[in-house]
Amino acid sequence: MTETEKKRSALIIYLSLHGTTRKATEALCASLMENGVPTDVYNLSEFKDKGDMEKLNTMIPSYPLIIFCSPTYFHHAPPLFTDFVKNIPDATCDQAAAILSTFGGVYSGVIQFDLAKILYEKKYSLIGGIKVLTVHCLTFQEKKPFYEGHPDETDLTAIREFGKQISIRLMNKNRQRYSPIAFKDKPFLLNFIDDHIHKMKNLTWAMPGIKVKGEKCTGCGLCVKNCPANNITLEQTAVHGKDCTFCYSCVKICPSGATKSFLKPAAPAVKWLAKIFARYEEQTTQQVV
Repeated sequence: MTETEKKRSALIIYLSLHGTTRKATEALCASLMENGVPTDVYNLSEFKDKGDMEKLNTMIPSYPLIIFCSPTYFHHAPPLFTDFVKNIPDATCDQAAAILSTFGGVYSGVIQFDLAKILYEKKYSLIGGIKVLTVHCLTFQEKKPFYEGHPDETDLTAIREFGKQISIRLMNKNRQRYSPIAFKDKPFLLNFIDDHIHKMKNLTWAMPGIKVKGEKCTGCGLCVKNCPANNITLEQTAVHGKDCTFCYSCVKICPSGATKSFLKPAAPAVKWLAKIFARYEEQTTQQVV
């Protein structure tokens, strides 16, 4: 990479629990590359221990632009992603930051505002954010999952346009630097509820439980490898810890059907909630900033 390329390079760090955020990330990366921004991409799930995380953090200061891509869970980023952002190094040399969040067609939450506040306090120059419509992960057991097929070509086109705009903003020395309030696109009451009530730690009691049938478990380790929270260990069978993000990727990926969760009641609840939140936002891919 030449010195000129280094001055406009980007690092994308993403978390993808069911593959849809990865798909959105890939479209964004391709757009940045096409628009003259060399881009490296890292999956946060692959940085399992403290040493790995320290290695990732040493990379961050060398990139002029860092883009954070996360799914929306319980209206926020998963705790492990939020904790990661809180612990990255403070910005150096006017480093820029952008945010891509994905949501399953119900409510995009306050993830953009949450992350923008953290990054702003760390002195990053906020230059953009986009929320991307995806299939809802809790409905994968349905014959027709909610918003099946998303992100589709329309969503990907919007992501590519966002990448183009971010590339232009990065290269503009006089670019506008946004404050966190620009990422706040919900009414006051919803923001208040999300800030104080609607959080994973308060609502996990309502989520369907996950059970492992020991006689069916083959010990293949796929659930251990693919758990984003590093919450599963393999003993005689798969054993789940206390840090579950309720993404149910372990249920989805288990080849023997040993890991089970009854998600059928989730589908009507998801559709009902979607009708409620449709009053407050369009359930489409949109650039927030």
